[in-house]
Amino acid sequence: MTIAVTGSTLLSLQSVLALVGQLVGGASSITADLSIVNTDTGEVVQIIPDAVSLTPSLALLNLVYSGSATFSDLPAGNYAVVVSSPQASGGLAAVVDELASANLLSVAQATITDSTQYTSTAIAGNVLVADAGGDVADTGDGITVSKIASSVQTTPLDVTAAGVVINGLYGQLTIHADGSYTYKATGDADAVGQADIFTYTIVDADGDTATATLTINIVAGSDIGESDADADSDSDSDSDSDSDSDSDSDSDSDSDSDSDSDSDSDSDSDSDSDSDSDSDSDSDSDSDSDSDSVEAIPDTNSSEVVQQYGNLNGTEGNLSQLVGVSLLSTINVSLLSGSSFRFNVDSNTTEDMTVDVSGVSLLSTAGLLTSIVNLLGAGNTLTADLSVIDIATGRVVAIDPGSVNISATLLGGLVYSGTASFENLPAGNYALAISSPNSDGVLVSLINTLAGAGVATFVEATVTDSLGYSGSTVTGNVLEGSDNGDMADSGTDLTVTSVTATTAAGETFSVNGGTISVTGAYGVLTINADGSYSYQASGKAGSAGNADVFTYTITDGNGLQSTTTLTINIGQEVETAQANPDTQAYYVGNVEDNLDIQGGNVVQVAGLSLLNTVNVALPTNGFKFVVAEGTEQDVTLGVSGSTALSIALGAVTLDLILINTDTNQIVGVIKDGITATPTGFLGLSLEYAGGGEFERIGAGNYMVVISSPTTGGLVGSILNLNLGTSISMEVTDSTKYVTGNVLHTDSDGDVGDTGNGITVSSIQFGSQIETVTAGGVTINGTYGTLIIKSDGSYSYHANGTTGVGQSDVFTYTITDGLGHTSSTTLTMNIESTPPVAVDDIASLSAATAMQSVTWTQSVSNLAVPNTAVAANATSAAKVTSQNFTIAEGREVDNASIKLNLSGTSSSTLLNGDLLGTVTLVHHVMVGGVMTDVTVWTGPLSMALDDIAIIGSTADTDTVTLNMVNGGIPVQLAAGDYTLSISHTMHAGTAMSYNLSASVAGTEIHTDAHLTVGQSVAGNILDGSGANGTPDTLGSLHSGFTISGENNLGIATNWTFHSDGTVTNDTGTSASNGNAVLYGEYGILTINGQGGYTYQLNGGVNTDAITSKETFTYTLISSDGGSSTANLTIDLHPQIAGSVNDDSVHSTAYDDTFSMGVGADTLVYNLLADDNTGGNGSDTWSDFSVAQGDHIDVSALLVGWDGSSDTLGNYITLSYVGGNTVVSIDRDGTGGNTHQPATLITLQGVHINSLDELIDTNNSN
Repeated sequence: MTIAVTGSTLLSLQSVLALVGQLVGGASSITADLSIVNTDTGEVVQIIPDAVSLTPSLALLNLVYSGSATFSDLPAGNYAVVVSSPQASGGLAAVVDELASANLLSVAQATITDSTQYTSTAIAGNVLVADAGGDVADTGDGITVSKIASSVQTTPLDVTAAGVVINGLYGQLTIHADGSYTYKATGDADAVGQADIFTYTIVDADGDTATATLTINIVAGSDIGESDADADSDSDSDSDSDSDSDSDSDSDSDSDSDSDSDSDSDSDSDSDSDSDSDSDSDSDSDSDSDSDSVEAIPDTNSSEVVQQYGNLNGTEGNLSQLVGVSLLSTINVSLLSGSSFRFNVDSNTTEDMTVDVSGVSLLSTAGLLTSIVNLLGAGNTLTADLSVIDIATGRVVAIDPGSVNISATLLGGLVYSGTASFENLPAGNYALAISSPNSDGVLVSLINTLAGAGVATFVEATVTDSLGYSGSTVTGNVLEGSDNGDMADSGTDLTVTSVTATTAAGETFSVNGGTISVTGAYGVLTINADGSYSYQASGKAGSAGNADVFTYTITDGNGLQSTTTLTINIGQEVETAQANPDTQAYYVGNVEDNLDIQGGNVVQVAGLSLLNTVNVALPTNGFKFVVAEGTEQDVTLGVSGSTALSIALGAVTLDLILINTDTNQIVGVIKDGITATPTGFLGLSLEYAGGGEFERIGAGNYMVVISSPTTGGLVGSILNLNLGTSISMEVTDSTKYVTGNVLHTDSDGDVGDTGNGITVSSIQFGSQIETVTAGGVTINGTYGTLIIKSDGSYSYHANGTTGVGQSDVFTYTITDGLGHTSSTTLTMNIESTPPVAVDDIASLSAATAMQSVTWTQSVSNLAVPNTAVAANATSAAKVTSQNFTIAEGREVDNASIKLNLSGTSSSTLLNGDLLGTVTLVHHVMVGGVMTDVTVWTGPLSMALDDIAIIGSTADTDTVTLNMVNGGIPVQLAAGDYTLSISHTMHAGTAMSYNLSASVAGTEIHTDAHLTVGQSVAGNILDGSGANGTPDTLGSLHSGFTISGENNLGIATNWTFHSDGTVTNDTGTSASNGNAVLYGEYGILTINGQGGYTYQLNGGVNTDAITSKETFTYTLISSDGGSSTANLTIDLHPQIAGSVNDDSVHSTAYDDTFSMGVGADTLVYNLLADDNTGGNGSDTWSDFSVAQGDHIDVSALLVGWDGSSDTLGNYITLSYVGGNTVVSIDRDGTGGNTHQPATLITLQGVHINSLDELIDTNNSN
C-alpha cells in the first residue's frame, strides 16, 4: 500500500514557533520516518526512512507535514501508522518533545492512496485418482501414500490415514494415506507465477513402492489468489485455457456451445424444461422437488444490567506508598504487602466507586520532621495519585491523578487527605496504593524518606460510595419461536452454521456442528448448532438502552442457507433494597471490660484546648492507652499525687485532655476535672485530686495529660514548672463496645446491604420494635445493649461473662429511596476471650570460675645447712635447685617463695649479708628439643646482725618473694620446673649460717569451669520476658499451673488458683503463697501473680549444661480452655581459659569463650538433632591461629569421611564486621535434613579460607 501524509501543527505562540525554528537549526525543513507498528505487540514491522518532511512557516504560524511512503508484503495483523525518528536526541527528537510539552494542536493525517491485498483459498484433490484436468491415476494393488517431501522439508515425512501437514515454498499441504489432499497458498504476491512441488511415495499391498510429484501452480485470480493442481495457468482442473471444467473454449461448464452452464438449449441455467433457474421440476426457485424454502426470521431478546448501589460501601484498609507507577504498567505485587485495602469486582460486573483517604505518618524525631518540611518547601504540601492495582497480575488498571494531598507541620506530623473516584473497573481482585508516576522528584524522595526512617504510617482508604453494574444472562433458540413474538425459522434439518458480532464489527465464526462463543459490543453470545443460545451481558456502565446485534446463517439438509439477525436489547434494572445478614463477635475480657493499662504517670502541658493539634512526641512518660480496632471505650480516670514544689497561692482547677496520638488531635476535654490544692508548710506542695469519664472513645492510640487553655499567669506557671511531679493516673472503670455497620461489607465476610439510598429504618428484639433515627436508638438484648443509627453504624456492649456462648439476635429493616424494604438479622455472639500464654525468656549472663585450692611444694633441695664463712670474707657462690611438676589440668597462680636465713657467731658481734638471685625455669619441648624457658627471676637480699656484751651472737631473717613480672603475677602452666637459688654470704666476723625455703600458691583446676551462683527475676504473665507481649488470661481465667521437680527430684505440678490458694498435684498447699521448683541448674520460686526469681546454683560444671533450663506453665479457664508456654532461663555462660592448652565444651546456650594463652580446643558435642546439634551460637573473643587454637566439630557432621578435603561441604567461613563467622551444614551441601546455621563467631580474626584454618591444624 501507498500512504500520503498531510497536515500541520498549529504553533499558537510566536516564541514556540521561533524555538522550533532554532531546533530545526536554520534548515528550511527536516525529515522524519513513517513507521508501521503492530498494535497488538508494539513491534515496528516496517519503516520508510525520510518519508515525511516537516517545514516551519513563520507566516502561517504552523509546522507543515508532507510526504508519502509505500509498504510491501505486510503480514496479517492490526497496525497503526506513526511519524517517527530512530534517535532519542537531536533536532527531530527535540521538536517532537517540544510539541508534546507545549500541548499544541496537531492535525497530521495519513491517507491510503493505493493498496493491493493478496489472499488465497484452499484447493483439494487426490494424487491417486485421475481428474478432469488430465492427471492420470496411480496404479497398483491396495496402494496408499506412505511418504511426502517438499523443497522445504527434504526429509520425507510419514503419511497416515489422519494426514500429515508439510510446508512448501509458497503454501501448506495436508495429505492423507488415501491420497486426498488440501493445499492453501500463503497469499504472498511474490508467489504468483511460481510452482510448489511435492514428492510423494506410494506403497502397494506387497510393500513395493513408487515415487511421483505433485505440482501446484500458483496463479492470480480475479479477486483472490487461486491455486490448482494441474499444469496449466488457469484456476480450474482441465487442460484448456478457460476457467470452466469442460474441454470447450466457452466460459460455461457444459459441453455445448451456448452461454449457459447446462446441457439443454433453453436460456436458463438449469437442465430442466421449466422457466425458473433451479434444477427441479417445480415452479419455485429452490433446488428440491417441493415448493418450500429456507427462511431465517429475525430474533430478539432482552438482557438487563442490574445497578447495585452501595455494594462496596464501607470497604476500608491501610495503603501502601509506591513510586514509578503509571497507568497500564505492571508492579511487583509483593510491594503491596503493607496494604490491607482489598476489594473484588465480580465476574460480568463493572464498578464505579468513590474513596476517601485520610491518615498520618508519625514523624518520630524533630530532625526527620524538619527535613521533610524542608523537602516539601514553602508550599508545605504536595499531591499524589491513588492507583487501583490488580493483585493477580500487578497491572495498574486505573489512576486518579493528584487525588491525595500530603502536608506537614512542625507540630502535627505528616497528614494525608483526599477523595478519588474510579469508573468502569472490570472484574478482578484489587488493591489501592498511594503512588507517583515518577522514579525521582520531591514525592519520590518523601516516600523513600518515610520508608528509610521506618516511621509508623496510618493512612487508610474507605469506600464512601459505590455502584456496581452486573450483567444478567438470557437464553433462547434462534430456530424456534418465543413468547415475545419471534417466529420460528422455516426449513427442514436446520442448523446454525455461522455467526457474526455485527455491532462489534467482528469476524464470522463457523459453528461446525458444535458450540461457539462470540463476543459482542456489550456481552458474550454462546450458541449451538441446534440454535440454542445464552447471552451474558458484560455489565458495562452505559450499555443500558443499547442493542447487541449478531448476524447468523442457517443451513438446511440440502445445503440451502438463509441469513438474519439476533438482537439482544440491553435494559436496566435498579436493584431494590437487599439486606444481608450480619454477624459480630463480642469477646468478654478477663477483667470485665477494663483496659489492659491500669495506671501510670501523667504529664502537664500548658495551652491545650479541644481540636488543637499537639506534638505528642514530646512527653515520654505520659499516661497512654490503646482502644482496639472495631471497638469503642468509656473510660473513667482517677488522678492523685503531689508536687514537691509549688508557687501556688491558692487552689486552681485544671483540665484533663485526651489526645489521639495517631492523628495528634485533642479529641476530648474534661473541663476543671482536676483540683490542685496547696498543702504542707507554707503551701510548698500541691495536692492533685479529681478525674472524670471520657465516653465512646473510638479505636486508636491515646495519651491523657493535665492542661489548661491558659499559657500565662499562675496556672501556666504551675503547668510549665512540672518539677518533682509525682502525679499518677489510673483507670477506675471502663466499658467496651464493639462497633460495626450493618450496611457495609466487613473484613469478616459479611456482605454489605445494597440498594439506592438505603437507610436502617427499624430494629427489633423479640417483641420490642424501635424506629431508628440519625441520632441512634438503644435497644436491649438478653445479654447486652445495642445502639444503632440510620446510617447503619452500631455499637454493642455485653453485660459480662454470663452470656458467654450465647447470642443476641436483632432484626433490622432497611428502606431504599423508592420505599422498598428488606429485613435481615444482626447476630451478636458473646465469646469468651481464650487464654493465650506467651513464651518467656529470662536472660542471665552466667559467670563461671575454675576450682582453686592452696598449693605448696616441697623444696628441701634448696636448703643450705651449717655453712661457715671466715671473718671479713665472702663465700663462694652457692647454687641450690629444686625440680617440681605441675600436673596436667592444673595451673598455679600467685606463686611465692619464702626464704628463712639464720646464723650464729662465737664472738659478741654478728654481721652477715646474703646476696643472690632466685630463678624459676620451665622445661618446654620445642620442636622435639627440650628447651629451658626462664619464667621468673627475683633478686635476693638478706642480712644477719646481732651484738652481745658477752658470749656468742645469733640472728634470723625472713624474705618472701612474689613471682611477679612487670606487676603481673606469673601464671604457671602444667609442666616441669626448676627453682634455683644462687647466693653468696659476706661475713664481718666469723660465722655460720643456714638457709631454707618454702613455696606456696593457688592451684587452679583448669579442666572444670563451674558456674557462680547468681539470680534473675521476672514475671511470666506481664510480657516483661516476652518482648512486651503479655499473656492473655482469658475471660474465664481460673489460674495457672507450672511444672518442675521438688527437692527430692520428683516431678511435681503447682497450681495457682484464682482464689489465691496454691496446691500441688498431691494436694499439698503452699503456706506462703509461693511455689518452689528445682530445675537442672537452679531453683525457681514463683507466686500467683506470675512473679518469679531464679537462683542459679554455684558449682555447676559447664560440661554438664547440655540442655536449656525450661519450666512449662499452663493458663487454665473454668470452661476447660488452656494455653501452654515455657519459661526458659537463658544462661549465656562466660567461660575463661587458663595458661594451659585448655579443652572446653560448648553448652546448649550461646557461650562466650575467652581462653587466654595456649593452644586451646573447643569441642562441640551432639546435644540435639537440630541445625547446630543442640549447641548455641557461640563467640570466641581471643581465638588465635598463631597459638594453635582449635575447634572440633567432628561429632556434629553426618556422613563425614574424616578427610579435610571434604570438610568444605560442611563448614563455611564468612568475614563480617571484622569477625570470622563459622557456619555449619551438618549433613553437607547435598543433605536435606539440616540447614546451614551460624556455629561460632571468632571476634577480631580474619581467616581468609577454610584451607587456611585447616592448614594451621585449627579445625576438624
